[in-house]
Amino acid sequence: MPDIAGKEKSLWLNTGRPGGKSKFTSKYLDAPIEPLYLFGFGLSYTSYAYDNLKAENGEKEVKISATVKNTGKRAGEEIVQCYMQDMTAKRVRPVKQLAAYQKITLAPDEEKEVAFCIPEEKLGYYDWNMNFVIDGRIYRFYVGGSSADCLQTEIIR
Repeated sequence: MPDIAGKEKSLWLNTGRPGGKSKFTSKYLDAPIEPLYLFGFGLSYTSYAYDNLKAENGEKEVKISATVKNTGKRAGEEIVQCYMQDMTAKRVRPVKQLAAYQKITLAPDEEKEVAFCIPEEKLGYYDWNMNFVIDGRIYRFYVGGSSADCLQTEIIR
């Protein structure tokens, strides 16, 4: 289908991810950005369930805990991941930033409480003048076996 100046629409590349062979393109194209394998993929032959996510303020840290249960028929290892998001920072912050992780081993039907202590230093960032800033008040925490499948809770500091 002809478009502006007789060019075919297929020649006009959108921005997104690297691609294209033309000298005059942006070298980007729109494409899915999900990873082929998530962090921790393939470490066991069993399944896990997450429950009872808790977050509490400490004086100089945030304490996050969750219960992980092996729901499969085999023993396995799981990487329990804790992500955070600063919801009220003055600058745009990552949607899910890895804050901590632990590798645990569980027998069939065994469950463990996994706890993370996120120090205050991980709640901030450096501004344009290289000053360390903690300006967020609301933080969202995620705990799960991957960034795509996790429990979430919020805390006000």
